[in-house]
Amino acid sequence: MTPNDSGMTTRVSAAERAWRARDRRATETRRRPIPARTHALALALLLVHGVARAAPELFVCDSSMDRVVRLQDIDGSGAFEPDVAGEVVVFYDDASPGPDLSTPSALALGPDGRLLLLDGGTLDAILALRDGDDDGDANDEGEVEVFYDDSSDGPDLGTPNAMALAQDGWLVLVDDGGSRGLILALRDGNGDGDALDEGEWRVLYDSTIAGEGDGATGTVLTDPEALAIDARGRLLVTDATLGIIAVLDDGNDDGDVMDEGEVSVFHDPTGAHPFTDPEGLAIGRDGEVYAADEDTGIIVRLIDRDGDGLIGGPTEVTLFTDAEDPSSPRDVNDIALGDDGALIVLDGARDQIWRALDADGDGTARSAGEVMPLIGPGERVVGTPSGVAVAGGSPGVSGREFRRGDVNGDDTINLTDAIVILEYLFLGVNAPACLDSADVDDDGAVSISDPIALLGHLFLGDAPPPPPFSEPGGDPTDDDLPCDAS
Repeated sequence: MTPNDSGMTTRVSAAERAWRARDRRATETRRRPIPARTHALALALLLVHGVARAAPELFVCDSSMDRVVRLQDIDGSGAFEPDVAGEVVVFYDDASPGPDLSTPSALALGPDGRLLLLDGGTLDAILALRDGDDDGDANDEGEVEVFYDDSSDGPDLGTPNAMALAQDGWLVLVDDGGSRGLILALRDGNGDGDALDEGEWRVLYDSTIAGEGDGATGTVLTDPEALAIDARGRLLVTDATLGIIAVLDDGNDDGDVMDEGEVSVFHDPTGAHPFTDPEGLAIGRDGEVYAADEDTGIIVRLIDRDGDGLIGGPTEVTLFTDAEDPSSPRDVNDIALGDDGALIVLDGARDQIWRALDADGDGTARSAGEVMPLIGPGERVVGTPSGVAVAGGSPGVSGREFRRGDVNGDDTINLTDAIVILEYLFLGVNAPACLDSADVDDDGAVSISDPIALLGHLFLGDAPPPPPFSEPGGDPTDDDLPCDAS
C-alpha cells in the first residue's frame, strides 16, 4: 500500500516478472554458443574483481552511545576499520546543536537525500540530517531539522519502532506505544523541510479503531515492530505479540487499512520456526521477503511462489541463515538490503554487522563464506547497533526510466557495471534493481552477451548500447525485464 493525495494505490508485483526474466535469461544463455574467449574474459573479470566485495556504505544507529555512525570501506578491504581514516565517522551525536538523542532506533533515506532518524526513547521524534558542508557529518549548525514530533497536530509518537519510505515519497512508521498499534504516513508537502503541517500526516492504521465496528479487520495489530513495503505497495508489518507478519492493503482506496479484509496474515511461522520477537524485515530485489527474529537470531526467506499474495506451504519458506552456527548473527536488531543484493544484518549481542549473501544460488546464506562480518575481530565500531540505512540505495522511488548499462545505478557506466552483470549470471548475486539496465544489447534477455557488449563499447570502440543510454528514459522495446528503481 502506498499512500498518495487521492488515497492508496497498488502496483503489480515485480516478483513474477523477475522470475520470468530469469527463466528467459537461462533459456537465451543455453541457446547461444559462447566462444571460449568469452568464457575466458568473464572468468578473468571475476577473478580480478574477486568474489569478496567491498563493504557497502552504511549509516547505523548506535543506541548504547546515542549516536549515528557513518561507515565506509574506503580501502576496499571488505570491512570497516577504525584505524583507516574516514571509514568510521560519527555522523550525528550530542555534539550537534540539534536535539540530544535518547534511543536512536531506525533510519531511512529520504526522497530529498536527507537521512531520516527515528528516536523512539524520550525524544519520540524524527530528525532530518544532511551533511551540508561536506565535512563527513551532520553535527554542524543548520544540518539537522525536526521532521516530525509532538508539535504537529498529528498523533504524538509513543514507542515508534521502525519506518520505511513508500514509492511515492511518503514516510511510513509503526508505533506500539500506549497499548495500541499505530501506523502513520508523513510527507513534506509544502517543501519547508518537515511534516509538521496540516495535510502532511495521515493515520493509516490505529488498532483502537480497527478493532471496533461491523467492518473491523480480523487481525488487530497492537504490537507492530518491523515494517517493509513490497513491490505492490502493500505494507508488511510484524507483530511481536501475535508472532506473525501481517500484510495491509487499502482495498477500497479510502486512504487507510482499517476496513474489513484490509489486514491479513502474510506469514504465520507456527510449527515452521519460532518467531518470538521479529525485529527486521527487508524486501529482496526479486520480491522475496527477509524476516529476522531478535531473540532466536533466525532469518527466513519468504517467496510467494503460487502468486496468492501470502506465504503458505513449506516451499515458500526457507531458513536463510543458521542461528546455531557461531559465525552467524545472533541478536538481530535490524536488516536491510545492500546495493549488491546481500543482506546487511545488525547483531546486538556481538555489536557486529554481518553481510549475508546467497553466493551459490541455493536460496540460503548457510554455505561456507556466505555470512561475513563487516567489523574485524577486537574492533569496537558500534555499541548495540539498532537501525541501518544503506547509503546510495534507492529511497523507494519507482519507475521505468533508466540508463542502459548503468547496472548498479550510480549514474556512471564503467567496468563495474559489467562485473555486476557477470556476478548476477555466474555467482548467484541477486538481480540488479533495474534488470532492464543490464540488457545492454536490448534483446529482451540478460545473458553473457550483455557484459561483452558493454565492454566492447567501453574499451574497443564498439557502437554504444541502444537507447536509453546517453540519458535516462523508458525502454522502447517491450519485454518482461523489470525495472523498479530509477
